[in-house]
Amino acid sequence: MAKAKGGDCYEANGKLALEFIRGKYPKAELVHGVALNSLDYMPMGHAWVEVGNTCYDYSNGRKLKIPKNKYYFKNSWRTIQGNTC
Repeated sequence: MAKAKGGDCYEANGKLALEFIRGKYPKAELVHGVALNSLDYMPMGHAWVEVGNTCYDYSNGRKLKIPKNKYYFKNSWRTIQGNTC
C-alpha cells in the first residue's frame, strides 16, 4: 500500500486566510480538520479556509473553491478548530 506524503496545506491556506482577512473577506476562517487518508487510511490533519458556505483549499498548487457541504462530504472531514486570524 502506498504511503501518504505530506503537503503544504497549513502554510498555503494559512497565507490564504491572512490574505482574505486583510482584503475582501474579513470574516474568513482558517479551519483545521482530520480525515482518513485515501492511500493508507491513517488519520490525516488538514487545513483549509472557509468564507460563509464556501471552502477554499490552495494546498499543493491547487486553487479549489467548492461549496462547504460538498467539501465536507467529499473528504469526510471532522472539524477540529476554526480560527479567524
